[in-house]
Formats: sequence, structure tokens, C-alpha cells
Amino acid sequence: MEFVINNAFGKIFSTKAYDIANECVFIFNCSVSDIVYKTKAKFLSKLKYSSYNMLFKLFLKNIQDELLLIRCY
Repeated sequence: MEFVINNAFGKIFSTKAYDIANECVFIFNCSVSDIVYKTKAKFLSKLKYSSYNMLFKLFLKNIQDELLLIRCY
């Protein structure tokens, strides 16, 4: 995923130099782990407030625990 993000920043800033694209990723704070955690938190937040069925109730505690862990990161 790091390659994809660096490649995207390279295209945005019209450069093929890996170092420059990597520096842009650092400046804009777009590391792979941050993106994964933000996406996971968004998904779990939506899931937490979705419809309440029996299967959902089984995993509600796990969802809340995961959200707490992500926020601590």
C-alpha cells in the first residue's frame, strides 16, 4: 500500500522521484497505518449505529472495544 500512496502523491505533484513523493506523504501525514486505522474506525462507527439484529448484538461489545483501541492509537 505504501507504493500506491507514494505513486499517487508522485502523480499529484508531477514527480517520479520516490524521495520527493515520500516526503509529501510525510508532510501531509498520510501514512499507511493512519489510513487503515481511519478507515477501520469509520467502518466500525457506522456498524455500531446500524440496525440492531441478533447477529449484530453478539458483536457490539467487540466493536466498542476495537473503537476504543483505535482511538488510543
